[in-house]
Amino acid sequence: MVAPTSLDAQLSPSRRGLLPSARSKGYLEMLNLYRVIACVAVVANHSFIWANMSSNVIGTAFITMLHLSRNAFFFLSGLVICYSQIAHPRSLKAFWKRRYVQLGVPYLAWTGIYLVFKLFMVNLSWDETWSFLRQNLLEGYSQLYPLS
Repeated sequence: MVAPTSLDAQLSPSRRGLLPSARSKGYLEMLNLYRVIACVAVVANHSFIWANMSSNVIGTAFITMLHLSRNAFFFLSGLVICYSQIAHPRSLKAFWKRRYVQLGVPYLAWTGIYLVFKLFMVNLSWDETWSFLRQNLLEGYSQLYPLS
């Protein structure tokens, strides 16, 4: 049996089961079903949108309902970030340095991928290319808007 941590010792035995065990190394297993539901909602939402259901009342209702995936993503992200900061405290500088690397590198990479795609598929002029790049670095392209 794993020795209780200081946080475990402060909680009643009935509430200790809600915290990750030492075996899980901090992974929040109780959120697995929540993650699955959020992922299914994202795929279903895109399926309805790409099937051009916007002119169908029932399709529009499903699209509206499935936008819960966006809120689910933000809630889960905030929860995991707060939990990791509580479980493994870092200085504010170290926290933001890690966040900028974890989010900034993929953001820049995907902006570059979208730029290359646009250059080959749309044949942008140089002025349009710089405008596209400037706008998408500031505002994010498509699914990257939450990061900007």
